[in-house]
Amino acid sequence: MFDYHNLIMGSDDSCFLTIFNNLWKKEIDSQNLPYTNAIQIEAGNRLRPLLMAWGYYSNCSHENNSYIAEYAISIELLHKASILLDDLIDEDTARHGRETFHIQYSKSEALLYAIYMLNRSIDLMHERDTIEHSRTAILLNIVDNMARGGIKEINSAATTFSLKDAKEIIELETISLIKNSFVLGYLLSAPTVLDTPDAIVNIGYSCGYCFQVLNDIEPFSAPDINQKYKGSINYDFEKHRKNIVMSFLYGCCMPHERKKLTNTSDFEYVRKLIAKYNVIHTLLSELESEILQIMQQTLLFKNSNPQFYVDFKKFLITMFDICYKKCGLPINNELFND
Repeated sequence: MFDYHNLIMGSDDSCFLTIFNNLWKKEIDSQNLPYTNAIQIEAGNRLRPLLMAWGYYSNCSHENNSYIAEYAISIELLHKASILLDDLIDEDTARHGRETFHIQYSKSEALLYAIYMLNRSIDLMHERDTIEHSRTAILLNIVDNMARGGIKEINSAATTFSLKDAKEIIELETISLIKNSFVLGYLLSAPTVLDTPDAIVNIGYSCGYCFQVLNDIEPFSAPDINQKYKGSINYDFEKHRKNIVMSFLYGCCMPHERKKLTNTSDFEYVRKLIAKYNVIHTLLSELESEILQIMQQTLLFKNSNPQFYVDFKKFLITMFDICYKKCGLPINNELFND
């Protein structure tokens, strides 16, 4: 029986993460473009490729890391393109403490390289596509969702803070890619697999939602960490209305507070309102319910593959712990118990 956690996330040459990182470097080098040292291209937690690997092994007990990694390159290219565009739209100046791509090079190059990577992602998936199930169609749907989400985000500057709109943007821009990374991995597990269990879809969906909400919480719960990572605290309220903390806060406020909230850049005033209405605590309670739902869905694996069930829980704890730490918050490990 596999040690799935080591098989996927270990440091040996045969482990998925090592194989993927080597293939990723080979892919970027093969492009023969002057962007190999950009921080957005080099760095990353590889969440989406890892979810693809976990999705694959949820339905397959045969080691095939090279096969999964080749498909996962398309997912990472798509993700990296979205990062370049997101940093450009948000006008972020730093990522991981280093200059963002459009600062290091130019806005035009960021846009053109993002388009290049989107096309390369689809081209690579199409090369490996099969008649039995069109993975390219799933990838194209992700691109469509992310583009729609980006357009909605830009246009949101002209509207008041809306919780419904914020959740829709999260679903289009973040959940679509994270959910389908897990789903695609599952579909890769066997050429005859055409249907995906609801549990696989639900786990991917909830993970995407939770990771984005924690990302939205970060500027307010841990501004120092956010500033170090982004170059400046990401609280441009006038331009972007996608942050779920701001949207939730707007719904809590009194009319005179709403009026000021829509016209302020006073970060401390916003943080006082967040504390007054206990917004972070409320959102964290919602996240805990989502995590409990994820764990309920993972029971699908408990009887069919107990070792995968144990190792996948370990992976989830690792990823959520990273996200909670970036928010300066402790994770409740009790959520991951049976």
